[in-house]
Amino acid sequence: MKLSASNIIWDTPELDLFLSSCAELGCSGVELAPDKIWKKPLESSISDRKKIVKQIRDSSLELVGFHALLYTRKDLKLFKSKDSFNKTILYLTSLASLCAEMGGQNLILGSPSNRSLCGRKFDDCFKQAIEGFGQIADVCKKFDINFCIEPLPPSQTEFISSATEGERLVKAVNHPNFHLHLDASALRSERTPPELVIKSTITPHHFHINDPDLSIPGSVTNDLPVMIKALNEKDYTGFLSVEVLSRENDSLEALSKSISYVKKLIDK
Repeated sequence: MKLSASNIIWDTPELDLFLSSCAELGCSGVELAPDKIWKKPLESSISDRKKIVKQIRDSSLELVGFHALLYTRKDLKLFKSKDSFNKTILYLTSLASLCAEMGGQNLILGSPSNRSLCGRKFDDCFKQAIEGFGQIADVCKKFDINFCIEPLPPSQTEFISSATEGERLVKAVNHPNFHLHLDASALRSERTPPELVIKSTITPHHFHINDPDLSIPGSVTNDLPVMIKALNEKDYTGFLSVEVLSRENDSLEALSKSISYVKKLIDK
C-alpha cells in the first residue's frame, strides 16, 4: 500500500509547505480538494494549474486525484430534476478533464448533500445514477483515470449509505473506470465491524483513512490496524489517503501526527 494525504488538512490554499512536508514524512502521493485551492476550479488559470503540477513533481509526489468534488456547489443536486442532473454530470465530467490535465488518477465522489433523493424513490434515483455515472466513467476512460463512489453514513446521505449499496452500484454501472471507494469513518457507521465489511465487499479502488469525524488517525480509536489487515488480505495495493480536518490550529502538526501514525501501521 502507498501513502497519500489530502489538502483538506491544510489551513491555506498555498501548497508549497504542504507538499514538501508530505514528501518528507513519507508520502508518495497527494490528494486535492480543488475547491480548497480555487473558488471556481474550472475557471482556474492554466498557469495556476501548471504551477501546482510542477510543485507536486518537484516534491517527487504523484497526484492521486480529486475529492470533495462538490463542496462549494450546493446548487448541484443529482436527483432534484433532469436539468439539475445534467448540470451535475457535466460539472463532474469537466472536473475529470481538469484532474487528467493535472496528471491525477481518480475522482472520488462523496458530496453527501448533493446526493439527496429530493423526495424521490431510491430505485428511480439508482437507475438515473447508473446512466449518469456511466457517462462520467466513459469520459474518464478517454483520459485514463477512474471515477469512484464513496458510501457515506445514513446520517449524511440518502443515496449509497453502505458499502453493500456502493458495491451494488458499481456492479450495475459495470464499467472498467467506475469503482468503489471506502472511508474509515464511514465504515464505522455500518452495522457490521469495518474489517468484516472490507472482507465481504469488492476490493476498493481507493481508501480514506482517518478517525471518527475526520480526526487524526489513532487519536480517538484503535481500529485502524484491523482495517489495514483486512485490506492486505484483499490484496489492496492502492493508496491509504489521510483525510483529516485539522482541529489543532496547526496544520503541520496534524499532518505530521497523521502520516507518522499511518506509516507505522503500513511498515509493520
